Amino acid sequence: MAFCAKCGQKLAEGEVHVCNEVAASASHTGPAASTQANPIMEDLTRAVKQIDGNVVLTLLKNPQQGLKLQPSKDLMYGLLGIAASLIGFLIWAFIMQNKIEEFFGKTFGNLMMLMGGGRAPSFGSGIAWKLFLMGLLSIIAFLGAIYIIGNWIGSKKLSVTEVVVRLGGMQLTTGAGFVVVGLFTLINVSIGMSLMLILLLSTLLWTVMGANQMYEISEDRRISFITLTIALYGIVLSLLMKILM
Repeated sequence: MAFCAKCGQKLAEGEVHVCNEVAASASHTGPAASTQANPIMEDLTRAVKQIDGNVVLTLLKNPQQGLKLQPSKDLMYGLLGIAASLIGFLIWAFIMQNKIEEFFGKTFGNLMMLMGGGRAPSFGSGIAWKLFLMGLLSIIAFLGAIYIIGNWIGSKKLSVTEVVVRLGGMQLTTGAGFVVVGLFTLINVSIGMSLMLILLLSTLLWTVMGANQMYEISEDRRISFITLTIALYGIVLSLLMKILM
């Protein structure tokens, strides 16, 4: 009588034999392979689950609490703040685009009717994504300028991760602010633009103040730090916009 060389089971004549060890090994390998198929998604899901709603609420109420975030465990909050700021800005940009299209559509639509018909040109098309790109470049230039000038002038030297975590966490309030400004823009464009200017200046102010505290800038160097940071930010942003837009 014949036996299987792998599992030792008796082999009956005329029957198809499936080795138990091979089947067991296939059943263990299958799920393992499927589990390891999406490691990035698993890491992302795990990171999202670690976000504490109370911390997010605290950062929304008081941006300065972002300075207390720890780079070793709070990276997600910094990235969340930057993402919220960009998403909020994009929402405002789409609202602004619709308002521009509505204004020029009415103005040139009436003019085209008087001239005998035709389609009014679209002035606002695509402006939202251009504004979004400008916002993204602005954040990169701003954080980059703070990192360079802060490590040059400051008493304390910080890594890129520390800057992203702490100053990024401060931007959650800005993201929410962009959405609120967008709602006011729907009601009245002039009021919306005024509020947008106030929000941008406020964000610039509290972020630079936070960086000043983070880098432990000495009192006699604070004006130099603020001036050089804003100047470098403007130069880098202009160069990036010229290259990429």
